[in-house]
Amino acid sequence: MDFWHLQDSCPSVSAFNQQRSKLKPEALQAVFKQFNSLALPLEPPTKYRFLAADGSTFAFFSKHSFASDAYYVSEGHSKKGFYNMHLNALYDLQRHTYADAILQPVHDKDEFRAFCDMVDRQESLPGTKNIYIGDRGYCSYNNMAYVIQSGEYFRFRTKDIHSKGLVGNFDLPGEEAFDMTVTVTLVRSRSKKLAAAQG
Repeated sequence: MDFWHLQDSCPSVSAFNQQRSKLKPEALQAVFKQFNSLALPLEPPTKYRFLAADGSTFAFFSKHSFASDAYYVSEGHSKKGFYNMHLNALYDLQRHTYADAILQPVHDKDEFRAFCDMVDRQESLPGTKNIYIGDRGYCSYNNMAYVIQSGEYFRFRTKDIHSKGLVGNFDLPGEEAFDMTVTVTLVRSRSKKLAAAQG
């Protein structure tokens, strides 16, 4: 309210709770986006903007009128049961503010899609490049290519080199720290890759 120079004579918390069914997610999203678009130019420009992506699933109690079946998990210890949602958040490490957030029903959780959507929604500041830092749930070749195509940079954390993750097929040194360049050929079918290698 201070940010938009509004008066502090607003309804009480109880009044808000009684009318919360009227507050649509689109309204909160619009306020969030408007706040960020006005606050972003206030900071002095920098060469790089560091945006960290992470996700978290959390449970909440609700009524069916407020949360659809897509969020419903099970009854548990409650007659009404409990619900889960997955939060994908993009955090600006220098400004200490959230740059974006996407909520997904637990049964439709897709961190790869959410990451690409958040990359699409970021404003490009003149003379500034975004560097996206992603946790393991966001590490995929598609997300890497998506950031490269947008002209920005990335750094992803991936699963251990001994796992079946992205780096599991590389012949990497057994040292604690190393830096090396690898070449990756992306194809839709492994059989096509083998045919191309033989031909």
